[in-house]
Amino acid sequence: MNGQQDTFCVTGMNCSACSSRVERAVGQLPGVQNVQVNLLTGSMRVCHEETLTPQAIIAAVEAAGYGAEVMTERRPAAPAEDALKHMALRLKISLPLLTILMYFTMGHMIG
Repeated sequence: MNGQQDTFCVTGMNCSACSSRVERAVGQLPGVQNVQVNLLTGSMRVCHEETLTPQAIIAAVEAAGYGAEVMTERRPAAPAEDALKHMALRLKISLPLLTILMYFTMGHMIG
């Protein structure tokens, strides 16, 4: 069987049941040979026959209640990467403020 492989960015998945539901919805399409959904990266790799279009795959994902788009070479940042950047920024802001607060509340104990 000749086929092609496409990678999609899937949004709205929160748990393994969500990724299983997406995998099952796409796997039932005629012409799909293999589906791999990665919950952590929010991506899905589909091996399928050339007769099946990416739009049909996206429609199946949307019918399951999730969002999808074809992942380009310059892939969008995964939700986990965005959360990590946000946490790093919060840490950079919180540490100096914590130091100042500690000085004023416990400075008399230092010396």
